[in-house]
Amino acid sequence: MSDLWMWPEHKHCLIIGCGSDIGKELNKRFRAESGWWTSEYRHNVNFCSVQPSKWDLAIICSGTVKPKGVFWDIDQEEFDQTIKSNALTPLRQIRQIYPYRKPGASICVFAGSNPNKPRPDYIAYVLSKILLIKAMEELQASSNDCQFFALGPGYVETKIHQDTGETSEGRVSTTHDRIYELLTACIKEPQIGGRNIHVRDDFSNPLGPDTYKLRRSESR
Repeated sequence: MSDLWMWPEHKHCLIIGCGSDIGKELNKRFRAESGWWTSEYRHNVNFCSVQPSKWDLAIICSGTVKPKGVFWDIDQEEFDQTIKSNALTPLRQIRQIYPYRKPGASICVFAGSNPNKPRPDYIAYVLSKILLIKAMEELQASSNDCQFFALGPGYVETKIHQDTGETSEGRVSTTHDRIYELLTACIKEPQIGGRNIHVRDDFSNPLGPDTYKLRRSESR
């Protein structure tokens, strides 16, 4: 924690899930960026026993896509564990770190695949990410000095896909520079709270009340 005393004027980025490929790459980029210092934590950190320094940005990039298989064939305990790892544990960690936020802080979680189409072989992963996306909107409605948002990076060639044997199937992997660029743009946007921003959309639509949220427009 000596960084805090060396650069007291710098902003603090807290990264949970520093063992993930995205977490490692974001950590490198924030450390290289003038004006930031970082602290990294494993995905299962319990902040009841580890007190963080005051932070400006918290990024939660831990998660798993296992188990692979349709709902009827996968183990119930594995299903429950994925929901816990991808959604319930991050929400517990957000509750724990929230009191240590600085004014105007932001919390970013990573969204999963497109919520508008089914992916039956990854039902636990998809459902847990939808829960997390909606949680950002709900938490935003209960906070007036912190922004909560989800960032959808698209397909990223990382070990999380290798674990399931998933292939790119012709998809182009999003670069870590692109993810970093979008994330840093998000934290500068005063209306980002409660949104689910995807790297492909990239603020192409005006941020209206329901833009980039889990909504279905009624036909009239």
